[in-house]
Parts: sequence; structure tokens; C-alpha cells
Amino acid sequence: MTKTRSVAFAVLVLAGCGSYLAAAPDDAEAKARAAYEAAVKAASESETALPPLKAAMQKADTEYANSRKAADAKQQKAADSKHLSGEGGVKDLQQAEAAVPAAIKALDEATKAKPPLDKALEEAKTAAQPLQQAYDAAEKAAREAEAAAKAAADAANKLDNEAKAAANQAAAKRRGADTAKAALARAQQTLQTMQERAKAAPAKVAEAQAQKKPADDALAAAQKQLAAATAAYQAAEQAAQAAQANAQVVTDAQKQQAAADADAKRKAAEAAKTALAQAQQAHQQAQANANAAAQRLAAAPAQKKAADDALANAAKQLAAATAAAPAAEQAANAADTAAKAVAADAKKPPEEKKKAADDAAAKRKAAEAAKAALAQAQQAHQQAQANAGAAAKALADAPAQKKAADDALANAAKQLAAATAAATPAEQAAQAALANAQAIAQRAGRSDQQKQQAAADAAAKRQAADAAKTALAQAQQAERIAQAQANTAAQKLARATSAQSMAEAGVESIKKQIVSATAAAQAAEQGAQAAEKLAAEKTQAAAQAAAKRKAVADTGAALAQVQQAQNAAQAQVNAAAQKQAEAQKLKQAADAALANAQKQVQAAAAAAQAAEQAAQAAQANAAVVTEAQKQGAAAAAAAQGKTAEAARAAVAQAQQAHQQAQANANAAAQRLAAAPAQKKTADDALANAAKQLAAATGAAQAAEQGAQAAEAAAKTVAADAKKPPEEKKKAADDAAAKRKAAEAAKAALAQAQQAQQQAQAQAGAAAKALADAPAQKKAADDALANASNQLAAATGAAQVAERAAQSAQAAAQALAARAAWSDQQKQQAAADADAKRKAAEAAKAALAQAQQAEKTAQAQVAAAAPKLAEADNARKAADAALANASKPFAAAQAAHQAAQQAAGPLAQLDAASQQTAADAAAKRKAANDARAALTPVQQKLEQATVQATRAAQNLERAQARKKASEDGLVNLKNRIASAKQTLAADEQAAQAAEAAAAPLKAEAEKTRAAYTAAMKLADDRRVQAQEAKAQLYRMIAIRQVPAIMESPQPPQVANRIDELVFAKLKALGIQPALCSDSVFVRRAYLDVTGRLPSADDAKEFILSQDKNKRVALIDRLLEQTAHADYWAMKWSDILKVKAEFPVKVWPNAAQAYHRWIWEAIAHNKPYDKFVRELLTSSGSNFRVGSVNFYRAIQDKTPEGIAAAVALSLMSTRTHVWPQERRAGMAAFFTQIGYKPTSEWKEEVVFWDPLKSTAVPGSTAAGIDAVAKSVTATNQVPQAMEKPLSPNGPLEAIFPDGTKVTIPPDRDPREVFADWLIRPENPWFTKAIVNRTWARIMGRGIIHEPDDIRDDNPPSNPELLAYLQKEFVTSGYSLKALERLILTSTTYQFSPIPKSDKPEAQANFASYMMRRVEAEVLIDALNDITGGSDLYTSAVPEPFTYIPKDMSAVELADGSVTSSFLSLFGRSSRSTGMWSERINEMASTQWLHMLNSAAIQSKLQGGQRLGGILSSGGKPNEVVEKLYLTILSRFPTQADLNATEDYAKAGVTKGRDMWIDLAWALINSPEFLLRH
Repeated sequence: MTKTRSVAFAVLVLAGCGSYLAAAPDDAEAKARAAYEAAVKAASESETALPPLKAAMQKADTEYANSRKAADAKQQKAADSKHLSGEGGVKDLQQAEAAVPAAIKALDEATKAKPPLDKALEEAKTAAQPLQQAYDAAEKAAREAEAAAKAAADAANKLDNEAKAAANQAAAKRRGADTAKAALARAQQTLQTMQERAKAAPAKVAEAQAQKKPADDALAAAQKQLAAATAAYQAAEQAAQAAQANAQVVTDAQKQQAAADADAKRKAAEAAKTALAQAQQAHQQAQANANAAAQRLAAAPAQKKAADDALANAAKQLAAATAAAPAAEQAANAADTAAKAVAADAKKPPEEKKKAADDAAAKRKAAEAAKAALAQAQQAHQQAQANAGAAAKALADAPAQKKAADDALANAAKQLAAATAAATPAEQAAQAALANAQAIAQRAGRSDQQKQQAAADAAAKRQAADAAKTALAQAQQAERIAQAQANTAAQKLARATSAQSMAEAGVESIKKQIVSATAAAQAAEQGAQAAEKLAAEKTQAAAQAAAKRKAVADTGAALAQVQQAQNAAQAQVNAAAQKQAEAQKLKQAADAALANAQKQVQAAAAAAQAAEQAAQAAQANAAVVTEAQKQGAAAAAAAQGKTAEAARAAVAQAQQAHQQAQANANAAAQRLAAAPAQKKTADDALANAAKQLAAATGAAQAAEQGAQAAEAAAKTVAADAKKPPEEKKKAADDAAAKRKAAEAAKAALAQAQQAQQQAQAQAGAAAKALADAPAQKKAADDALANASNQLAAATGAAQVAERAAQSAQAAAQALAARAAWSDQQKQQAAADADAKRKAAEAAKAALAQAQQAEKTAQAQVAAAAPKLAEADNARKAADAALANASKPFAAAQAAHQAAQQAAGPLAQLDAASQQTAADAAAKRKAANDARAALTPVQQKLEQATVQATRAAQNLERAQARKKASEDGLVNLKNRIASAKQTLAADEQAAQAAEAAAAPLKAEAEKTRAAYTAAMKLADDRRVQAQEAKAQLYRMIAIRQVPAIMESPQPPQVANRIDELVFAKLKALGIQPALCSDSVFVRRAYLDVTGRLPSADDAKEFILSQDKNKRVALIDRLLEQTAHADYWAMKWSDILKVKAEFPVKVWPNAAQAYHRWIWEAIAHNKPYDKFVRELLTSSGSNFRVGSVNFYRAIQDKTPEGIAAAVALSLMSTRTHVWPQERRAGMAAFFTQIGYKPTSEWKEEVVFWDPLKSTAVPGSTAAGIDAVAKSVTATNQVPQAMEKPLSPNGPLEAIFPDGTKVTIPPDRDPREVFADWLIRPENPWFTKAIVNRTWARIMGRGIIHEPDDIRDDNPPSNPELLAYLQKEFVTSGYSLKALERLILTSTTYQFSPIPKSDKPEAQANFASYMMRRVEAEVLIDALNDITGGSDLYTSAVPEPFTYIPKDMSAVELADGSVTSSFLSLFGRSSRSTGMWSERINEMASTQWLHMLNSAAIQSKLQGGQRLGGILSSGGKPNEVVEKLYLTILSRFPTQADLNATEDYAKAGVTKGRDMWIDLAWALINSPEFLLRH
């Protein structure tokens, strides 16, 4: 395949260049072509020589390997025998004998260990079974509930989902309609363009035809002149040679030599004739033999069949005879026995005996005849068997005999042909020699005059031949010129004709496309409108449903708010009631204290009065008593007694009134305490009734709708005459049943409404009772207090009256007694009077105190009264607020019920969804609980299973070990015995095998050396052929490429870049050229997005007449995500985004780093901000992508970090700096800390001024918060032997020599970053501008882009300074910088060098050709063919998975493996240097592209390429699709001709021919190079 493809490729490419080759051939190109052909021939010869050498090598290798294997086996056997026969065998035997007891012991231990573990396993199974069953049941119930919940949720959200689906479908159809409209507009615009071209094409064709005719006429005339000159020259040359020969002097030796030569050639001719006759005879004999063999071969099958048939017949006869003979023999024996029996029986008559004897004789005769027939049949079968064997052998031998005869005939024919071929030239040679001998003999007899005449004639004819040769050269030159002119005219005509055909075909095609696009646009518009209408209807329905749901929710919320307000008012009422009760308690306590004080005052007053009375009585008692006094005292005592009786009656009445008031107060308190609970019960009943009413309302509506629908359906069925009576009856019954259900639902609704009204009334009554209870409680409390006061007053008055009565009675009695006192008694009474006077004074003092206490109690009562009034007012206000809050509740409740009724089924669906969701959650929790209960038991079961299994395995191993040790011991003893017997023989056999292998080894090495040398020669010659081909193609390209690569338009200045570049080139005397549209569209796609344009994109761009299309293309490409993908890959090379060796960022950190870069490019993050984040970021490498800048640096010393920063961001190499300058910059990076977290491979990068990472075991928290994750280890540990030093000021030096002192509270990285990104920094803008220019143009203004230094100046300083200025002005926009370069005319230069001066390339006189990057190349191959490559990471982590459809350019991790990417120079991302990526073609890459099975598989199996090849169309249309897809251009006429010639050659056909074309194109420099 490789060889055929190589030849096919060469033929195809060279044929495509045929017209150019013919246009202007020269000696150098002819020599190059001859060298190429010779190199190809030499390479082919070398490859032809390889198979026999390889076969010989393989044969020798096999023979040596077999002998070596045998020798090794015998050597091993000898060594084993020697080992076993000596001390080694003794040791092995001892070890084997010792192993047996150990194995027996291990078996015993394993046997004992197994039963308890088996028992534990059974117990674990028993314990787990019910829990497992419970979990299974719970899990099943949970899944069923979750399914039901999902179904309910889907049902509830059906309208929303339908609306969303309809809206999405409408949007998709609208996009399709817009796309169809855009396609129609583009087609109409293309039609206009093609029509303009079609109008201009006939004039160009006519012009080309007019130019072609005179060129063809001139060519025909020149060819005629050339033919005439050629014929004249040939005749003159022949005449001259003949004359020269005739003029030569003939010697005797020449005469003799000519005669001898003639005799020898005559003899040779006769011998050839004889050989011819013999060959003819041999050929005739061989022909006869061949005919006979053919006849035998033809007759052999028939003879074989006849023999087989005869054999089959004989076999049948033999089988019959074989069967008959035993039967006949048995019959004869039976007859003999019967005859003997009859003959021996005396009772038998003679006739019967004779008959039996005759029968026995007959059967014996028959048996003998059967035996004879069997013998004959066996003989016949043997003969038939022999005949069949002979026929089979003849049939088997006939083909070989035929082949031998045919081979002999062919050999005879060859000999005959060779003899015939030899005889004819031998005869001709003999005749020519005879004629020559005769001519020489004739010339030998000439006179001197004849000799002179012959010499003169020869000289004249030589002069005429030279003149003819000169005329021929002139004619050839004229013919070449005419041919070139004719070719040029033909090419122009072909191009014009092709352009006309293409334009006309394009017009027709575009017209068809417009018709199709119009229909498609109309259909798409109709579809979009229909979908939008449906979406609007669905959206309206969903909106209505949402509105109903919202109304339910809003009214529910309003009801909840009203209920909340009512509850708040109720709470206020309750609080006011509580405060009122507290105030009443305070008032009652104050009243009780006042009453008590009053009682004490009364008691004190009574006591004082009594004491005063006692004192007065005592004084009076001490005085002389008269009769009048005695009578007055008796009357006073009687009056006081009556007063006391009246006071006791008043106390009894007051006590009765107080008891009644107390009972009333207790009842009111109970009602007040019970009222809130009764109110809540009534409210709950009302809410429940409202829910039941809502459910009943929804059910009634649904039932009514169902009934109406059923009735309508029943009417429809009843009206349909085609419906059978059973169906009509069924529909009527269904309608009746649903009407009955609807009536039942209405009745239930009425009951629910009645229940709701009753609950409403009860709730109102409870609310009123709750509102009235405080007032009733207050009235009862007031009455109780009043009764208490009256009781206290009556009690006090009764006590005073009783004491007064008692005192009066006592006084009367005392007066009566005193009248009869003695003097002693009188003295005693005087003393008693004094004592009582003192007591009276003391009672007065106690009364004063009691009165003071009464005043205090009165003050307290006076203070409690306003508080009670305030509490009463608050209670009234709260009652009023509660009444006001209760009023909107009914309205809100009614509104909510109405909304629920309007929502109808929706509310039911929502309620069902919520209920099923709650049920599913509960059952899921139950399942989880069951799982939690099961898990520990399962773990125990698993452990028990593992232990039991291990015990069983240990037992099996122990048993196997015991058996193996015993068997091994027996086997070892046998081997030792055998080894002692065979040792000598084994050693001799090993020596013999080694001796036999030695020559085979030498032969194998010899053949391998020969094959290796031949392989090297073949490889060298293949490389030489490739180099010769490349040299030839370069020469062809010098004439062919400009027509494809360059535009006829002269380059014009587009911006300041062009002014500066054009000025340089003018000074160098170089005139640049513009690239063609096909080159530009391919170049722009590759440089901006790293992808090829599609065939449609390339075609549309090339055919576009828009003068601004190149700038528009750049603007469009810069906005594509592919631009971010491609330029993120370039930045990843510089910043070393790589997970594994040597960078070791780790895969998910590499992903985070790459994502940060990608987003910065996609969002056009200002470059100064981009750099500052790189330098100053802190955080987790998994979460803060930019911190991986420091982790990707291999040398993490401050000097190593400074060098990496300088290379990546300043494009300079610090190893050439002075030591002081390097150390000064390194100081900025001395406080960077790296701290691992609890997560695998995660690391936090942060500013670490205290060097906290020196603390042993320093680990961050593993969270994305730097302050938290480093707090613990940033604290200076108290237990360290040498505490960490506090941070102090830091001295550093910027790369420009400026010194700086960094304060302790400032991160030095921030100080350096602020210096670096200043606009006036000498490195910052220069580095990125030069690097961006190099990425686009292939070479930096300073070369190389990462080697900026004073002694490496820019090639165009003004250009570099201008780009720096524009970059700063744009706000450090990388995209603006790229656009500035990409839209310049300089970027659009032709890739063909215009000068061989070294300054041309440095000043960008042409676009620098280079091979596309490895990632871009493999992506392009996959885009063309529709194939894909699966990339994998060596790290087995989930985040290293790479989707199959991910392109190579999108790969984040530079350590992802790919042999293709490695072969084609992908950057290793080890140093970040420009030179790490190799974009030059190497021979190994050429060979891979030509011969790789992977490339072949993509071509053969790629769906996209297969679609192109199977899409149909004319051959030229398929060629056009392939060229536009692969090379992004239309094929030239030479390309079409070459393809046609290749197809006619028939090397491959059908689909394989197109695969060959695609294979040739992807192996062309035009595809592989960025140009």
C-alpha cells in the first residue's frame, strides 16, 4: 500500500504540474526530474532486494532459535541432574521432608479455625435478614412514593412544561426561519455576483479564443518546420555517416576481419536455424504430450465415475451374496438335521424320509451355489475396487501430468520463441556482415581519385549535416517558443472557459438554491409562526393557570395576614386582660391592705376607746357612786346591747352578700380563662370547615365538568346512528352515573357550606364570649370588692358595738358593785384607775400608728386605681382592635374560597403534589432510617463473610499445601534417582546441542547483518528519493505557486505598521506582493483560531466582492471562542500548564490554571491586570488558577522564581545579568509560602513573611479562604526552641537598578508587579508586543522573542515603538493589538520570498512559511475526515477524563499523552521558552503522514470525508469540494486535468480514487505549511 500510494502521489502531483513543466522547461529542472526518477528507481531496487534477505534472516533466526531452545533445555536438564545428584539434591530432600510436618500442622490449625467462623456467619445472616427485608420494603415504598410524587408534580406542572416546550420549539423554529432567510439573502447576493461574472465571461472567452488561434497556427507551422528540419537532419546525418564510412581507407586486415566476421555470423545463423528446427520439433512433441494429458484429464472423471459405479454395483452384489450365503448354509444345515431326524425315526414312512433327504440335498446344493456366488462377488468386488483405485489415481495424477505437460509446452514455446528471435537477427547479422565484407572488398580496389572523391563527398555531407543540425536547433527553439505561446493561450482560454462554465453553472446552481432556500424560508416561517401561535396559546394557558395559582396563593396569603392580624389582636386582648387582671390584683391587694389597716385603726380606736373608757371607768369606779349613776349606767348598758344586736345582724347580711359576690367572681374568672381556648377551638373548626368547603367545591366543579362532558358525549353517541345500542346505553349510564356523582358532590358542597356557616357562627360566638369575658370578670371583681368592703365595715361596727355593749354592761354592774365597796376596795380601784389611764395613753399611741398605716394603704389604693383604669382602657382598645381585625377575616376567607373554586383542579393537583411530595419525603426518611439500621449489621455480615471465606480458603490452601508437600517429596526422590542415572548422558547431550547451535548462530548473525545493511541502504535511498522529490517540487513551485498564492493587486498602505515596514523594504529595494484571497482566508483562520475554514466559508470568502472582506473576517474570527482556545494554548506553552513531570502542577490544578488563562483571553482582560494577578495572587491551586504560576516553576528558590518571571513576562534571560542585579530582583520573591492542605495534592500559595511553613506539620484547612487557611500556622509557635523572627523592612533592587525598601506590612510581590506594569517600563510593553508580533508573523521584531537584551536590537525600532504606544493607548488590550497587526497589509504579504537578502526575512518582506502546530494539524485532519482522537492522562483521577470530541488545541494539560503530538514537535512546557515548540518538517514526520495506519484509518473511515465522497455530483464538483475542504481554494485547471489523468490511469477506482486524492492533498506542502 505504501509503495503504491507513493507512486500514485508522485504521478498525481507531477501530472498536476504538467502544464507548468511544459511551459518553460530548463536543464536544471530536467536534471532534477532525472535525479528524482533515478532515486525512485534505486529506492525501488533496494526495496525489491529486501524480501529475500529478510526471508533468509528469518529462516536463520528460526533455525538458530530452535537450536538455541533445544540447547538451553538440554543445558538446564544437565544442570538439574548435576544439582540433584550432589549436595543440592540432599538439601532439597531435607527441605521437602521438613515441609511435610509443617503442612500437616497448618492443615490442623485451618480445620479448627473454620467452624466458629462459619457459625458467626450464619448468625450474622440471621440478624441481617429481617433488617434487609424491612429496608427493601421501605426502599420500595419510598421509590413508589417518589414516583407518585414525580407524577403528581408533572401533572401539576403540565401546563408550564408544555408552555416551555412550545416556547423552545417556537424559538428554535424562529431561529431556523431566520437562518433560512439569511441563507436566502446570501444566495440572492451570490446570484447577483455570479450573474455579473457570467455576463463578463463570454467576452473573456472570445478574447482568449482570438489569442489562441494565431498561437495554434504559429505552433502548427513551427511543428511542421521542426518535422521538416528533423527529417532533413536525420537524412543528412545518415548520408554524412555513410559518406565518412565510404571515404575510409580499407586495409587487408580489415578485409580479412570483415570476411571472417561474415563467416562467423553465417555459422551463427546456421546454428540458430538448427536450434530453431530443434525447438520447433520439441514444441510439437510437447504440444502432443499436452494434448494427450489434456485428453486424459478430460477422460479421467468419466473413467473414475464408471469405476465408482462398477464398484458400487459390485459392493451391492457382494452384500447380497454375503447375506444369501449364510442363509443358504443355515437352511442346508437345518435340512440336513431334519433329514437325519426323519431317517432315524422308524415311524416315518419311506416317502417322507425320501422327501426329507431330497430337500436336504437340494438345500445343500443351493448353499454350495450361494458360496460360489459369494466367492465370485468377492472377486468381482476386489476387481472393481482395484479399477476404482486406478481410476482415482489416474484422476488425481491427471492434473499434475497436465500441468507438467503444460509446463513442458510453455518451456518449449519459450525456447521456440527464443530460437525464433535469435535466428532472425542472426540471419540479418550474417547478411549485413556479408554485405559489409563485400563493400570493404569493393572499397579496397578503389583508385586514388575515387578515394579523394569519397573523402570530399564525406566532408560535404558532414557540412550539410551540421547545417541541418543548426537548422533543427533553430526550429526546436522556434517550436518551444510557439508551444509556450500556445500553452499560454490555451491556459487563458481554459481559464476563461472554466470561469464561464463555473459562472453559468454557479448561476444555475444559485438559482436552484434560491428556489430551495425560498421554499425552505417560507416553510420555516410558516412553521415558526405556527409554533409561535401554539406557544402563545400554551403560554396563555400556563399564565392563566399561574394567575389562578397566584390568586389562591395571594388570597391565602391575605387570609393568613388577616388571621395573623386577628391573632395579634387576640394576643393584645389577652395581654390587656392579663394586665387588667394584674392591675385588679394590685387594686385588690391595696384594698385588702387598706381594709386591714382600717381594721387595725378600728381595732386600735376601739382599743383606745376601750382603754379610755376603762380608764374613765376606773376613774369613775374610784369615785363615789350615786344612785342616779347606777340607774344611768344600767340604761346605757341596755342601749348598747340593742346596738350590738343590730350590728351582728348587719354582719350576717354582709357575709351572705360577700359569698355571692365571691361565687360570681370565680365564675367570671373561669369564663375568662376558658374563652381563648374556646376561641381557638372554634377557629380551628372554622379553618377545617373552610378546607372541607374548598375540597368539596373543587370536587363539585370537577364532578360537574365530568358530568357535563359525559352528558355531551352521551348526546353525541345517541345522535350517531352508527353507534350500537350497547354503546349508547353505556354512554347514557356513564352520564347518569357522573350526574349522580355531581349531585352527590353538590350535596356534599351544601353540607360543607352549612358546616362552614355553623363553624363561622360558633367562631363569632366564641370571639364575642372572649371579648365579653374581661368585662364580666371586672364587674364580678368590683362587686366582690364592694361586698368585701361592706363585710369589713359591718364586722368592724359589730365588733365596736359588741365591745361597747359589754363595756356598758360591765360598767353598770361595776357601779352597782362599787356602791358597797370598802375603803380598801376604793384604794384598790384608785390604783386600778391609774393603771388603766396609762393603758389608755398607750392605746392612743397605737391608734396614731394604725392611722398612719391607714393613710399609707389609702395612698397605695389611690395609686392602684389609675393603673386599673389604664388597664381597663387598654382592654377596651384591644377588644375594639380584635373586633376590627375579625371583620376582614370573613371577607378574606370568602376571597380565598372563591380563588380556590376558580383554580379548581389546579388547586387539587397542587395539593396532591404537595401531599405526595411530603409522603415521599417521609417514606424516603423511613427508607434511610432502615438503611442506617441495616448498614452496621451488613458490615458485620460482610466481615463475617470475609472471615469465613478466608477460613475456607486457608483450609483449601492447607490441604493443597499438605498434598503438594507429600507429592513433592515423592517426586523429588524419583527425580534424584533419575538424575543420578542420566547425569553423564545429559551433560553429553548438552555439549552436543551447544556444538550444533554455534554454526547456526553465526549464520543468523551473518544474514541479519546482510538484511540490516540492505535495510539501511533502502532507507537511505528512500530519503534520497524524498529529497530529490522535494528539490523537483521546489523548482516546479517557482513557476506554479505564484498563480495560486499571490493576488494581482499591488499592496497598499493600510495603517502605520505598513508605512514603517514599506519604508524599510523600499530602502532594501524589495517590492512585496499581496497574497491571494484563498491564501488569506486559510491564513487568517489558522492564525486567529487554529482551525481551517470550512469549505463553505472558504468558498463564500473567495467569491465575495466586498472590498472590506479581509478586515471583516478578522473582526469575526477574533470574537469566536476558538480564538480563546487557540491563544490559550499559546499562553499555556509560556506559562507551563502541565500536570506531570517535570512541572508537576497536578491535573485539576492544571485545569484551573488553563481555565483562568482561557477566561482572561475570552473576556479580553487587560494585560496589566493579567500580569498583576499572576504575580500577586494567593490561594488554593485548585481554586485560584493564577497561583499555579508559582507552582509551575521548577526552581522555587527566589533566584529561580525571578528568572522565570523575567523569561515569561519580560522576555529576557537573567543568566546573562550581573550577580547583584539577579540578587536584587530575587529579593522580591523571598516571602512566598507553599502549604499543603488536607486535600490530596492541594497546596496554598500565599505571602509568608514569617516563614510559617517552617513549622512542622504545617497544613492549611483546605478551603478557598486564604486568611482562614493560613491563620493557624502563621502564629509564632510558643513551644519552638528558637521562635520565628518578626518580619522587618526588606531591601530589594528593581531590574532597572532602582533600589527600594519594602515595609513589613507590604507583600513584595505587589511592589514588583506595580513597578513592572508601569507604561514607561522598558521591558513590559516591549516584551508582550514583540511576542504577539512573533506569534502572528512567525518571527519577532526582536528575534528570538524571549531574548530581549541590549546587544540584540530590533530590526525595525520605529515599528516596535509604535506598537508599544498603541498597546498602552488601547488600555493594554491584547485583542486590539492582535487586530492592529492582523488588519495590516504587511500581514497580507505573499509567502513567496521576494529576495534572497538576509535582511528580507528580518523585515517581513514575505509571510514566513512554517509547518502548522502539531495540535492544529491533528485537529485539521479530524475536521476534514470527521475522525477523532482519544487523549488520556497518565494520572488515574476523575478530573483527568478527557471527552472524546475534545480537540487537541483545547487540551489544558501539557502532559496528556499523544504520539502524534510528540512526533510533530508539540511544546514540552518544561522551560516556557519559544524554542520548545518545533514547527519544521522532518523526514520522520513525512514518513508518518505518508505511511501511518492511523492517518489511513481517518481517510477510510471518517464520516465527514465519507459524506463528501458520497454526496454525488460530477467528478469536477467532488474535486472542488476536496480542494476547498483541504486546501481552502478552488482547483486549478491543471489540478482538474491531473485528477482526470489519474482516474484514467486506473491505479485505483471509485471511492478509493478520491481517497487517494485526499491522501495526496494532506501530504502536500500546501496543506502542511502555514503560508
